[in-house]
Amino acid sequence: TVSDKGRLDIPVNVSKLENGKIVVRGKQHLLGFDPTTQSIAWSTYYPAPGSAGWEMGIMIALTAAQGLQANASYASGQSSLSSASSDISRSLDQFNKFQNKRYAATKSGRELVYILTRVEEGGSKGVGLMAIDVATGEAAGQVLLKDKDPEYAVDDVMGRLFYVSSTSEITAYNLR
Repeated sequence: TVSDKGRLDIPVNVSKLENGKIVVRGKQHLLGFDPTTQSIAWSTYYPAPGSAGWEMGIMIALTAAQGLQANASYASGQSSLSSASSDISRSLDQFNKFQNKRYAATKSGRELVYILTRVEEGGSKGVGLMAIDVATGEAAGQVLLKDKDPEYAVDDVMGRLFYVSSTSEITAYNLR
């Protein structure tokens, strides 16, 4: 059962492996199903990265300032109560959308699925790509990119990931 709203992940791909097993893929969740036993063989979930703490701080300050401005304009008679309430409601809606924003950049290869999540590599932590083996559901490799909106391509045959940085520099990573 899904108890956390953040773990809700609708299926975006269903594929059948050579061994007859079925893999159901969402943006952040993979599930292996065995039709002969009618059971889940494995299930793995990697949470999507959200906004950084400093971004959240700025958004809280901006939302509070917009609320204070709406209250001040009503108190000074420059706007009606309904107009001020509407401004505050709109500001809170923007904050709610920002707070719930999650980044995703999932791609599928023949043997691996690449999921954007938080990774740790060599003592550094940040946003990166986790390579998941579709036959077992186990991690097959990872790359720390520190980029929430990465532009990348994968070569499943060679097991390489090609990442294009914001400066248009291409870096190849070996994931095997």
